[in-house]
Amino acid sequence: MPYKDPDKQREYQRKWMQKENRNRPIIATQRFFVFRSSKIKERARDKEVDFNLSGEYLAEIWPEDGLCPALKIKMEKGTEGMSVPDSPSIDRISPNLGYIKGNVQWVSKLANQIMSNATPDQVVMVGEYFKNITKESENEKTLQQR
Repeated sequence: MPYKDPDKQREYQRKWMQKENRNRPIIATQRFFVFRSSKIKERARDKEVDFNLSGEYLAEIWPEDGLCPALKIKMEKGTEGMSVPDSPSIDRISPNLGYIKGNVQWVSKLANQIMSNATPDQVVMVGEYFKNITKESENEKTLQQR
């Protein structure tokens, strides 16, 4: 604690919380990958799943173009380090295998959330359903305008 006076300490913390990046690593830098590896290790320990990832491995599997392979959107962090749908996220391809080499990939947070509770077939079914609903809705609007 830099200040013994509690009021000064609160003011210091308030200013620190308002900083743009609050000392968070820039995406796709070595520091970013090491930081993420550490956070993923904690998550693996909490979930009691296997872990053998390193910052170097996470850097190796980062998409060269920085795009989410599933949604083709640029992966970026939000303002003040907050997570947004475009934020990079580690996805376990087979959740029961844990966070191990060959079983993880970088995707956007949005893509990871879409797949979190569904099988690939279910995701396709939902996508086709919404695609059809959207087409039907657009057809109805066109008919109403005539």
